[in-house]
Amino acid sequence: MKAKYFDGKSSKAHEVEVQKIGDDIRILFPDGSNVFWKGGDTSVDSMSSSEKYLISYGDFPQQRLELMGSEAKVFLDIANKNNRIASLYQLALSMSIPKMLIIGLCILSVTIWSYISWVSPFIGERVAQMMPIEAEIAMGDRLYSSISTTIDIDTTKSALLMDFYNECGFQSEYPISIEYADEDVVNAFAVPGGRILIYEGIIQEMESWEELAALMGHELAHVNERHSFIQLARTLSGYLIISALTGDIGGVSAIIIENVNQIYQLSFSRN
Repeated sequence: MKAKYFDGKSSKAHEVEVQKIGDDIRILFPDGSNVFWKGGDTSVDSMSSSEKYLISYGDFPQQRLELMGSEAKVFLDIANKNNRIASLYQLALSMSIPKMLIIGLCILSVTIWSYISWVSPFIGERVAQMMPIEAEIAMGDRLYSSISTTIDIDTTKSALLMDFYNECGFQSEYPISIEYADEDVVNAFAVPGGRILIYEGIIQEMESWEELAALMGHELAHVNERHSFIQLARTLSGYLIISALTGDIGGVSAIIIENVNQIYQLSFSRN
């Protein structure tokens, strides 16, 4: 668009063409020469009801552009953006150190909360989807080895549980392995990759075989839907995404074993 240019050295006005290039302004003179203004150094000096706008550039003596009409608002956006940044900068400088610390802590708290509430679950689920089943099974086996060292497993009753599971006709793409824990705990849980642990305490509470079948179906759903793995991925998303990109499955396993308590918390979920 057309505009008047003042070089800051005299009061003479030059008829020019102005162009917006990104956040910068190019000024074209009739003789073919041009001046380039960086948007970050521009500011709006004044505006009037007659749609005449004055934009300044640089240090003293400032160059100026006089623009007319609604088309000039495109160039005002560049200057206004810089004015907002400058205002925020001046506001920051005027704050006391305690106030800046409080604001900084608030921003940090909101950032952490946003990551935990939104970013981490999203990344965790995507990472879980990226992991092949084979990697999940290997991870689950390593995790189960860590858990089983503290549990008294009855191999004979475990074999009976597997026979019962097979007779029920359940289907899974995971290699399901069910263990009988000889402990008076009313609980059962599934480990990523197909390992299911059922405690004697919960079996003793049952009154029919249908209840045992329902329990197995419930835990099998956790395995098939990868519930425990996805929850672990959400909790450890930062570590997991790096390990997934680098192929460091062993590193993922070590991290999950360190957070094995997540498995026990998941075992009480009934969703």
